[in-house]
Amino acid sequence: ATDINGVAVINVDYPYGPILDILGQDPAETYLLFQEVITVNALPLTAPDLNVTTTFGLSDQYGLNLPGTMHATVSEPGHTLYVVLPDGTELSTLDLSLEATPTELGQVTGLIAVSGYDTYSELFDVIVAPGTESISGNVTLQGSSDHSGVLVELTPGGDSLVTDASGYYEFTALDPNTYTVRASRTSWSVDTAVVTLAEGEVLTGVDLTLVPVHENSACSTPALAIPDNNPSGVSDVITMGLGLGVTVTSVEVFMDITHTSQDDLIVALFSPEGTAVRLHDRSGGSADDIYGWYPTDLTPAENLTLFEGDDLDGDWTLIVIDLAGGDTGTLNEWCLKFVYSGGSTAVGDVTGRFELGHNYPNPFNPSTTIKFAVPRAGHVSLNVYDLAGRHVRTLVDGDLSADEHAVIWDGRNVSGRQVASGTYYYRLSADGYSETKQMMLIK
Repeated sequence: ATDINGVAVINVDYPYGPILDILGQDPAETYLLFQEVITVNALPLTAPDLNVTTTFGLSDQYGLNLPGTMHATVSEPGHTLYVVLPDGTELSTLDLSLEATPTELGQVTGLIAVSGYDTYSELFDVIVAPGTESISGNVTLQGSSDHSGVLVELTPGGDSLVTDASGYYEFTALDPNTYTVRASRTSWSVDTAVVTLAEGEVLTGVDLTLVPVHENSACSTPALAIPDNNPSGVSDVITMGLGLGVTVTSVEVFMDITHTSQDDLIVALFSPEGTAVRLHDRSGGSADDIYGWYPTDLTPAENLTLFEGDDLDGDWTLIVIDLAGGDTGTLNEWCLKFVYSGGSTAVGDVTGRFELGHNYPNPFNPSTTIKFAVPRAGHVSLNVYDLAGRHVRTLVDGDLSADEHAVIWDGRNVSGRQVASGTYYYRLSADGYSETKQMMLIK
């Protein structure tokens, strides 16, 4: 305390440098009368350091409400390690490490103090750490021992990975939430699982199964004149006859119509079950012609997903109607390309049914091998088509024995010229059976 003249003499033997704050305050008041910083004569520590480790992946940071350990590096003996949390809590130890759990966001102060030496301090941020929840499981490619190459995606969050041969996947550092796990691979089906993670939950056994996906396509070239301003229009039928009892997973439709005014036309497709989808509904203004694939090149007036689940086998009927006068045209060609799951995609022993295998290699340059199985002797054809459904090359057209067969396509057309890079289709037809698969030539 000060004397009658307001003078106080203070003798301080302070153990730590480099500075000391001297504060003057009336005990009955909250404000400071003065503040003086004085230098403390002390030695510097030799290469001191502080760092923070956690068990959940953070380094030199603390996770809110999660434990972290402060570690001190100091050569001089007799040290004390202090940790001050954002809420003001002060912890200390004579050891070289000290665990602390901050309950508020902010910064944690770490300090090394040795009598006769300057103190050393660092600040460490407190953050909301990634969650400790996780989801894991296995993806199975049905009928295969190698489950690699499957893209597994997690939403929300956008995490993704590709499986190895084991098919195992794991997403870590998640938060409590409801997630969708989606597995997909080219030429295979898609499988999804919706799961809800509770706080701290490690969810295992979220298993997904993909089955082989087949493609089949067929085309018709009716070259039908479209009557002008006639609601009866013209119609054409493509009959699918796989005989496998499968349903449609997806369908694409190729259209080649020459006409002098698109907005005169209505184009509709009917499935064997009677489901109707309008492909074109008097749009496009006075533009000429309709050419390309729905829905990749052209946007259908109604969604082709309406056909999902319909029987694939039977009569698929296309109707084209011109509802205005003064313009004419022709339905030149149209094609259907179906995707369906089930059946077998491998070619091995002859098992009593036709089988068309995937070409190998794919993509390829300059040639690829196509394998197929014939269960009984008879006439077989194998043809290659381009993306628009035009014939490119006949690879087989004759009688074959009941056996497994292989043929090489050298990437040339019927004239012997090398075809351009791109996507091509090969179709096997025999005794009422027809199946189509896709391949890609890259130069």
